[in-house]
Amino acid sequence: MPKILYGPVLLRPTVDKISILWITDQPCRSYVEYGASISMGLRVHQSHHGLIDAQSKLQSITLEGLDPGARYWYRVVSTEIKAFLDRHVVYGETVTSSTYDFRNIDPGQDRCGIIAVSDLHGDLDKLDQMLAEIDWQGVDLVFFGGDMVDSLEALDDIAKYILAPASD
Repeated sequence: MPKILYGPVLLRPTVDKISILWITDQPCRSYVEYGASISMGLRVHQSHHGLIDAQSKLQSITLEGLDPGARYWYRVVSTEIKAFLDRHVVYGETVTSSTYDFRNIDPGQDRCGIIAVSDLHGDLDKLDQMLAEIDWQGVDLVFFGGDMVDSLEALDDIAKYILAPASD
């Protein structure tokens, strides 16, 4: 059975869309179930050139058409791919995350609490110390700026230095 190693994390919020990213322990076909109530009811997967994204450990799906300030519930779903055959795909087991919720950005709200973190170059002790000192009441967004790691080429570095802290 596939496992969700890191995430899900919300990324790149705008007034009408947000991306959800997570990492699985094996290549999967994934989607997000979401909606304006806890029963959700909507499903979206990522695709390019008419083909559903699959065979990747890095899962990234964008929810579009969101209402500003609206609350949404979501969960991520990833299914292992056992084999690609001539005319079909053989799927294996599926993992489903817990259900989470978020309130979409509302440009009409009176205030917005933002935390920005950057230039840590992989120093997790310093990040833990900084995050422990924050009063999270009233924080709406956390931005990880540049130089959180020395290189974005390794998926393990992205997971360890960005996704794991963002998931906590």
